Amino acid sequence: MKPALFMIVLAALVSTRTVSSSDTMFGAVLSSFGEPGNVVSFSTTLPKPVPLESQVLVKIEASPMHPSDFLFIRGLYRPDMDSFPQVPGAEGTGVIEAVGEGVTGFKVGDRVCFWHSYTGGPGSGSWAEYAAVGQEHLVHVPEGLGAAEASQLVLNPLTMIGIMEQFGDVQPGEWVIQNAANSACGKFLVQYLKLKGIKTINVVRHSVSGEILKELGADVVVAEDAGDDLTAAVQAATGGQGVKYAIDCVWGGGAAPALIDTLAPGG
Repeated sequence: MKPALFMIVLAALVSTRTVSSSDTMFGAVLSSFGEPGNVVSFSTTLPKPVPLESQVLVKIEASPMHPSDFLFIRGLYRPDMDSFPQVPGAEGTGVIEAVGEGVTGFKVGDRVCFWHSYTGGPGSGSWAEYAAVGQEHLVHVPEGLGAAEASQLVLNPLTMIGIMEQFGDVQPGEWVIQNAANSACGKFLVQYLKLKGIKTINVVRHSVSGEILKELGADVVVAEDAGDDLTAAVQAATGGQGVKYAIDCVWGGGAAPALIDTLAPGG
């Protein structure tokens, strides 16, 4: 089964899920590492997890499907976490239904989001109705934030914020260039840097992606299918100075050299 079809099937099943009893739940089941369509199935009789010490039981409202989830399913990400069967999904949001001993700062009824990088142990997968999650992985969800947004509040935003912190004190008016800018990380970065007054040059494959990025606040978009010249675009935007900061989200082929060519001396 192709990944796109797999996701459609999962979404359809989740939308019509039923729970067999108070001790069971609906969820996706990973039987072994391999291609998603071959090793992931669906069950309405999975054991409902019980929160251990320092864990809470979250009734899942929404959980995204990240590329890293599919890398995990294929055994390419965290291959050491090979205890099967298990529920995939590392990020999600929901409401705390029960708390284990030793939990502080969270209570029943709290709306939370989490990401555990597949270190949460049995019962922590988010592609199910419930997940038992360690309190160290939890974040309170701000009021007014919808489930779709809250379910992606941790992984992608913190990834890009962490990268920017590695750059140091980037000043308003300075330029940052990124490729794969139409990704979830890229779209977040555009909006985050816009709030800080930092300008962005965004490399994408398709022009239609660029239109979306401009709506989010992108200063410059370079689209491969439009035949845009990356170096020329950067020189024009920066007055011939080049950029000081570059983020390579592709890692392969000529992606990194292309970004390096846009850097200013010392960038």
